[in-house]
Amino acid sequence: DLCQCFSAPASFCPVNSRLTCSNNTQDDFNQIPLLSSSNQLELHHFNNEVPTYEPICAIKIFSQLKYYRSIVSTVPQCLSSISSIYFVHSTIHRNQFSSDKLFFYKSILNFTNLNLTSTKILTLDSVQFLVKPFHLNSLMMLTHLTITHTEDFYLLGSYPQLSYLNLDHTNLTDKQLNRIFTHTTIPDLTTLILSNNHLTTLGNRFPSTIRYLDLSKNQIKSLNYYSFKSLYSLNILNISFNWPLEIQQDTFTRIPYLEILDISYTLPTLPFDDLFLPLQKLRHLNVSSNALDTLPHLPIPHDAHMIESYDQHLPVLYVDLSNNNFEKLDLDVYSSPSTQDKYILSLNMNSNRIKTLKSSSMLSNDAKRRGPFIEFELMNNSLECDCDLYESVSQLLQTNSSLQRTSAGNSSASNQLINRIRIIRLSNLTCLDLIDPTNLRLLYDLNSSNSFCSYTKSCPSTCSCCLTSISSNDCHCYSQCPHQCSCKHSVDLTHNSINCSNQQLYQIPADLPHSTTHLYLDNNEIRYLDHNFTYLTRLKALSLANNSFEYLTNYDFFTMNRMEYLDLSSNHIKHIQSKTFVNLIKLKKLYLHNNDWMPNFYHQENLFQSNIRLDLLTYGNGLTCNRSTISSMIINERPLTAEDCCSTYTDVYACEKKFRVDRYNLKHELSSTYSKTYFFFILYQKYILFALIICLFVIICLITIYINRKKREFLAKEKLLLNTDLKLETNLYDTKGMKYNQQGNDNSISYTDEDEYASIPLTTSQTDLSSIIHSQTIIPPLPPRRQFISNRPVSHSSTVSTTITSPNFSSLTTTHSCLQIKLDVLVLYSITDSKYIHDNIGQQLEDAYGKRFSFHFIHRDRMLGELDWLIENSCVTILILRKPYNQIHDYMKILSAYASLKCFIILINHEPNHRLISIKAREKIARLYRTSDIFEWNSDPKSLLHEQLDLFLEQNCGSATYVSD
Repeated sequence: DLCQCFSAPASFCPVNSRLTCSNNTQDDFNQIPLLSSSNQLELHHFNNEVPTYEPICAIKIFSQLKYYRSIVSTVPQCLSSISSIYFVHSTIHRNQFSSDKLFFYKSILNFTNLNLTSTKILTLDSVQFLVKPFHLNSLMMLTHLTITHTEDFYLLGSYPQLSYLNLDHTNLTDKQLNRIFTHTTIPDLTTLILSNNHLTTLGNRFPSTIRYLDLSKNQIKSLNYYSFKSLYSLNILNISFNWPLEIQQDTFTRIPYLEILDISYTLPTLPFDDLFLPLQKLRHLNVSSNALDTLPHLPIPHDAHMIESYDQHLPVLYVDLSNNNFEKLDLDVYSSPSTQDKYILSLNMNSNRIKTLKSSSMLSNDAKRRGPFIEFELMNNSLECDCDLYESVSQLLQTNSSLQRTSAGNSSASNQLINRIRIIRLSNLTCLDLIDPTNLRLLYDLNSSNSFCSYTKSCPSTCSCCLTSISSNDCHCYSQCPHQCSCKHSVDLTHNSINCSNQQLYQIPADLPHSTTHLYLDNNEIRYLDHNFTYLTRLKALSLANNSFEYLTNYDFFTMNRMEYLDLSSNHIKHIQSKTFVNLIKLKKLYLHNNDWMPNFYHQENLFQSNIRLDLLTYGNGLTCNRSTISSMIINERPLTAEDCCSTYTDVYACEKKFRVDRYNLKHELSSTYSKTYFFFILYQKYILFALIICLFVIICLITIYINRKKREFLAKEKLLLNTDLKLETNLYDTKGMKYNQQGNDNSISYTDEDEYASIPLTTSQTDLSSIIHSQTIIPPLPPRRQFISNRPVSHSSTVSTTITSPNFSSLTTTHSCLQIKLDVLVLYSITDSKYIHDNIGQQLEDAYGKRFSFHFIHRDRMLGELDWLIENSCVTILILRKPYNQIHDYMKILSAYASLKCFIILINHEPNHRLISIKAREKIARLYRTSDIFEWNSDPKSLLHEQLDLFLEQNCGSATYVSD
């Protein structure tokens, strides 16, 4: 047992695993095995000195030592030389260490400097100094120094071994940085991190040995020829998140060995042009998120001309151009006149505005074409399925297949046929269908029929009309786009789409091409269809939605027997002649909703009986006829039936009434459909009734079981209470029994600081049982009724506890009797808010309500084994959250299991000039904890918070009493 290791001989503690020792007020230690292969010793909450370290020193197997929430004044020599020492949330008064690695995290240092004789790695993260400024002076053996989220320090003297220096988040200014490199000597510094500071210029002379320099997230405004003049050996440079940044063209001429450059999120005020050309050793360039719309000139790798064969490993230049404003991609800009340049250019063009790819000459399988091998990514772009994209993708796929055939047939010819462009993850790319914008099409599925080209005039070379000087739309192969319309045709000319929507047209344009297959005239003011409109015999889709049509005649669509899609919704149609849709035998979708006209499906007009392929019909105000999947599988071609239109109705009669069906003249299979529907309706009703009976029976059974269980529990508690009260009353009349000591000196009931419920006031419930006296039994009497004590101990310390023990009386009976403590108010809060809760909110709550209610305060880290008991024995729970309320989800996972939890939430906000909590935030918290009692903390006793809290406690809480269990 490790609890005895500090007092027993060394041979008593053969320790072979990582150990965690915890010290409270009475030096109570616990051994906790952790999953780690290294031997580590952790000392938690050592606020007093350890009696002796000799047993631990004698073990000599620890390689790491960690102090957590401790006050450290001395560290024995045997532990100070351990390889790694960590101080976490601790206060340190000692400044001399000899370990190789030393880490201070969120700790307080009470000395002016560090005396490190052999330390090589030193980290100060979020450290506070009681004595300012803190000096680091001439640490001769130090190789890595990290100071982050820390201020008020000085670097002085010589650091001959230091190669890594990280000063991130230290609020450095230009003056402070200049003082560091003026008063220190660091001859071997190679890595310097200065991110997240307040640097504005680069006038400092950095050590010439630096190879990695991070200046990101500063306030640098300009770079020029002199910015990096002393950094000739620089390999990696990060100047991202300095915006807006003015970069002169000669900025990088003094750092020719640069390999990685990050200038993302800089929003340059000057164009890049030839800015990167001097960087011939560049391998990675990040210019993302800079609102670029033109490709910059890129350097050619210095070793590109040394490659003799394409079989060798080619140098790669990776350029990140994502999150910019590129709308087109012209890859010919990277063609090269040289025959010696052999390298790979990898472009990341994700998340831009690219709509298409222009067919590049580099896509040609011509060995004379020069330039790099280009691979690029195009994810998250708004690609459109147009002709350029189709041609580019087709050439890529044809080249790939040609390469495979050539490589399989003759390996020596593979160098003569080279695909210089490759799209990464081509199989995952999609483009937007220009005819149906709701459809996304894979690039692999592009063909000449679904790829469209915009045109004003279109006349293929095979068209005889193009040979004459005057062309007309009467010619089937010639197409001229009407005024105020946009036109697109497929690559194979099988589809011709004319879009004249939203143009305030009063009639259909007269010069529509004969080859029109898709015509969109919605959102205009058209009142009727011209007779010359009937020449569009190839029309497959017509949209006339949201116009001013009032009637349709038998001849409006007489010649359009290829029509598959017709939209006449949102017009003013009141009458449709019976033969209007007779010739539309291929019609699949017909939209007639939001009109005054209602169909008579099975009247003598025989409406829609010839539309045997009609799958979808809309009419009236949201009514729909949809051919069922099962029916369409059995019968491919048939008119819509009442079953298709009444599938969502349970009452066939009501459905037929809406259709205005003539029951004595029903056509086709209406009679059979009716009888079948009626049969299924009756069967459906029986199933519903049977299901309701079963559900009712199950509910009655559950209620009966619940009532019986509660009744048994009540009887058991009543019996136990009766036995307990009889024993208590007997003890009151026994003058020879045990004397009760209210001062707590007797050992029968003892209160120590280790029990967590010592501060909870108790009362007893009295029962008049004077008429019943049993034999004498010796048991401890109950405490007197609770009274308010003005100077009672403060209960909001989560480390205070109470232990209740009973003496071993030989005359005690075997009858079971126990006491259960009943709390009033349980207050939960985060451990990081302990000091604020103890000093402010907790004290005010005790002062305001302590006379009537008992409070118990407990923080988040103490909940694991106690929260269930505390919630079950508390009438209400007060939850204290501090902005940004980052403990919401942790509390929610624990408290969501309690359905009957009565919760009152207090929000605290320490931000200066903070505003009231938004309604959206309150609603989120209210949903999480299922309570509407959410208020911001206000110390004024007359505030709304205290008024509502007082009412909340009065309604839900009573006196804390002993109750029988």
